[in-house]
Amino acid sequence: MPANNPLLSVVIVTYNHEKFIGNAIAGILNQQVNFDFEIIIGDDASTDNTQNILRDYKQNNPVKISLLLSEKNEGPYKNGLKVLRQCKGKYATWLDGDDHWTYPQKLQSQVDFLEANPDYTGCFHDAKIIHEPDINETTKNQSQGEFKFYSQFNVYHAEFYPWHLLKRNLIPTASLVFRNQIPLEGDLPCHDPRCLSLNWALHLMIIKGGKFRYFNEVWSVYNDHPGGISKKAPLNAFKLSNVAILKSL
Repeated sequence: MPANNPLLSVVIVTYNHEKFIGNAIAGILNQQVNFDFEIIIGDDASTDNTQNILRDYKQNNPVKISLLLSEKNEGPYKNGLKVLRQCKGKYATWLDGDDHWTYPQKLQSQVDFLEANPDYTGCFHDAKIIHEPDINETTKNQSQGEFKFYSQFNVYHAEFYPWHLLKRNLIPTASLVFRNQIPLEGDLPCHDPRCLSLNWALHLMIIKGGKFRYFNEVWSVYNDHPGGISKKAPLNAFKLSNVAILKSL
């Protein structure tokens, strides 16, 4: 049972993730830790069975899990910030509802590192990519199985600095544990609710003036599936979104 002041806040943002959300929550509940943490889940008005699954997990874990269930779809930008603003932990971590963790000591390992190394603002690790073929060809930029791990198309260093992230060396969303010190009121480099690179924008804010530690371990899974929000936007829209973020910085 978590304390009123948990050491860590785990954030899940989800929309129509009925196929994946159970694995995401189970991977969190299976973590072996010696500290208290909270789980805050924001669902952006899913139209499938996601909210019913969330209510079942909430019923079985009424203290540890908090639900923010939207009645209308607001998009990942507003949904994500709404959930982040509820975090009470000294540290926080974020995963999308279609990601999941695979290593039971993930949180303990990362929190231990940050507790012992106050000069780091966060730490992250590699992620496995599981591809679901787009048999109906509905997506615009799915990688279609080209890569099996994030480290195959990003350059990571044990000492990971802001300039590494600016070069679009993307951090797996579910991998980062960071100090919960992000200014969330009008200071983000991605103000447009249509922003397609929210995770990158947030990571840029978190690492600003600091550095991350990279662990060369595969402790999470990213599901590359046709239903992903990022898969439905054309590639040029992503490029323009990224340029807008860089300009704001």
